[in-house]
Amino acid sequence: MTLLSNHLKGRIITDARQIGVFLDQKMVQEFLIYLKELKEWNQKINLTSLKTDEAIITTHFIDSLTLIPHLPSSASILDLGSGAGFPGIPVKIAAPAHNITLLEATRKKANFLRHIIRRLGLSKTTVLECRAEHFKPPDPSHPVFDSVIARALAPLKTFLQLGAPLVKKGGHLVAMKGEKIEEELKESRVVFKALSLEMDKKVALQLPQNNKKRHLVFIKKV
Repeated sequence: MTLLSNHLKGRIITDARQIGVFLDQKMVQEFLIYLKELKEWNQKINLTSLKTDEAIITTHFIDSLTLIPHLPSSASILDLGSGAGFPGIPVKIAAPAHNITLLEATRKKANFLRHIIRRLGLSKTTVLECRAEHFKPPDPSHPVFDSVIARALAPLKTFLQLGAPLVKKGGHLVAMKGEKIEEELKESRVVFKALSLEMDKKVALQLPQNNKKRHLVFIKKV
């Protein structure tokens, strides 16, 4: 193992531990493979604007992992607008018991997701190539997902409108947001009653190696 990979391995382990996520050696190796494949594919298709390994680890991997302490140990999860796999793939790597569905409209990105699932040998992980507003569960009266999660997809109000029909009663819509969350919550309140939603909790956090404030917003379907 090279000095660089040792450095990156240590960075992933340490930063994950700081947010309460403990990774074993297999998981860390999968993150290193994910990083390598992401950078290679990024030369051909636009998956991320970040250029350095450290920036990708903090901004994409560790940010995605902030969900882990707040999710059940095993759940059916829909990642709405998955892009390059964030947060769904990091969640799956760190918590393999989850059943993950990645919804992505762009074919090239969906192809990357299929590739990384094969490359990492991830089970119970599915890619659906479809726009979020066009996706319907097989039986709309019986949604199948315990949680619907999204990161950098759309304004909160839009996410709730797209995700609410897809989550089970008693399940959660989980939005990963930045500093302007109060403004987005205020704009979204009008749809709570219509969509049978209620605010559950809001978690403020700060990523290791990063001064930007982040929020996880958990909204329950009642």
